[in-house]
Amino acid sequence: MDIVLDGDMDGIDATYEIWERFKIPVLYINTISDLETKEKVNKSPGCGSLIKPIQNMELEYTINTIISENQRN
Repeated sequence: MDIVLDGDMDGIDATYEIWERFKIPVLYINTISDLETKEKVNKSPGCGSLIKPIQNMELEYTINTIISENQRN
């Protein structure tokens, strides 16, 4: 999920909606790295975050972590 989306909802709002309806974890992959955005992302339910550009190992590790953490919830 990108943070910046077209329309009325940003990626963070969309993540809350996805989690509330389906309990599906979301991975943010974006270029925004300011403190306020990081804090909002960290509060998002069932998610992880990577800043572009990303490496394959980093992506794989983050996906596995998100899945593992959300299997316990």
